[in-house]
Amino acid sequence: MTEAGQYDSDVHFDENGEVECAWIAEMRNPWAPEPHCYGPAATFWGEEAKKFNDEFDAVAEEVRSTGDNSKIQKFLENKWHGV
Repeated sequence: MTEAGQYDSDVHFDENGEVECAWIAEMRNPWAPEPHCYGPAATFWGEEAKKFNDEFDAVAEEVRSTGDNSKIQKFLENKWHGV
């Protein structure tokens, strides 16, 4: 479960399996139902969403090889802040 103050994200695909959009949001209240548990979301569409998905997949692969799960939160935080 994502804790308050951490970041969460999701990628949505179209019927052809292509990335359609992606979003990142800060978890505000993990006990509230979606979408009320989140603060404002940063949303990416088209090529920007595809780039986000590719970058996230690369970080996830690095996490699998190193076991350092904090890298995903750092990646999401940096993306949220536009880094």
